[in-house]
Amino acid sequence: GVAPTCTEVGCTAYDTCSRCDYTTYAETAALGHDLAHHDALAATCTDIGYAAYDTCSRCDYTTYAEIAALGHSFGSAWAYGESGHYHLCTVCSAESEAEAHEYSAESDGECDVCGFVRFSVTVDTEKNVATFAKTITTDSAEALDVSDLFSTAKADTTSENKEVVISIGDTAIVFNANAIDELGGSDAVLTMTVSEVIDEAASERLPENTKLVMEISLGGLKFASGTATISTEFGETVPEGKVAKVYYIDDEGNKTDMNATFADGKVTFTTTHFSTYAVVFEDAPVVSGGLSAGAIAGIVIGSVVFAIAIACVVVISVKKKKQNAVAPADTTTPSNK
Repeated sequence: GVAPTCTEVGCTAYDTCSRCDYTTYAETAALGHDLAHHDALAATCTDIGYAAYDTCSRCDYTTYAEIAALGHSFGSAWAYGESGHYHLCTVCSAESEAEAHEYSAESDGECDVCGFVRFSVTVDTEKNVATFAKTITTDSAEALDVSDLFSTAKADTTSENKEVVISIGDTAIVFNANAIDELGGSDAVLTMTVSEVIDEAASERLPENTKLVMEISLGGLKFASGTATISTEFGETVPEGKVAKVYYIDDEGNKTDMNATFADGKVTFTTTHFSTYAVVFEDAPVVSGGLSAGAIAGIVIGSVVFAIAIACVVVISVKKKKQNAVAPADTTTPSNK
């Protein structure tokens, strides 16, 4: 016999006569398709789609029909980042190929095409201080080109004093005029990370009880004759008996106290170079007699209070004695008139 298919008839086994037209042939009807239904998939800007379709479980029959990817539909408005400006797809928000920012002059801080502000310049006329500022909203910076910022600040001759302020998330770095003079005209690329999570490999050269690590570099550039003041948020409470310090950590793990200040939820310190800095909780310094400075201060204050109390008691006692003293008796006999 011949098995039927979805579209072709079959037959059972049969006999025929070689001398006449005798036969036991019996046809088996075609099976028809055993269909499975598949839902549609909409095409996207970059991926193909298809309409709803059926397939047969017994053969390769299918009604599948592919729908081509739609392609992007970019809007006319500009979006931008540090590296350039671009358009966004109105369907999926994909970015078009970025174009470089355009500036009328090297000293211009705003792109002529998209309005991106690479830096701003403000002048305090009372103090005659020009501030050249750059702000990015992320908490870290990787290969941030600040060459134009320093070059523009260095070229400025209208203010007696000037500073460059780079704000990265909750961290601000303020360069003074001498640092600007050294860095202006160089390829200055800033990289900075601030982390409370200590990498296991890095922890080997960090002090114990390190609470915050700052990694800052300018691509190897130096500003030894100038300074940079770094301020970042640090709101962790210092445990009793501990003090908070900021240390510069060199490649060998040696540390240098940066004499940082901790106030209003921020830690601030000034440096003449960039590297690794660690915020550390360490034991409060011990002074004479093996007592901490805080303990000695408490003893001194207690002693002063005790002395004042004794003095008050003495004064009160003296006053009471004077009040209790009896005046001499009058022995004169009154005359009779």
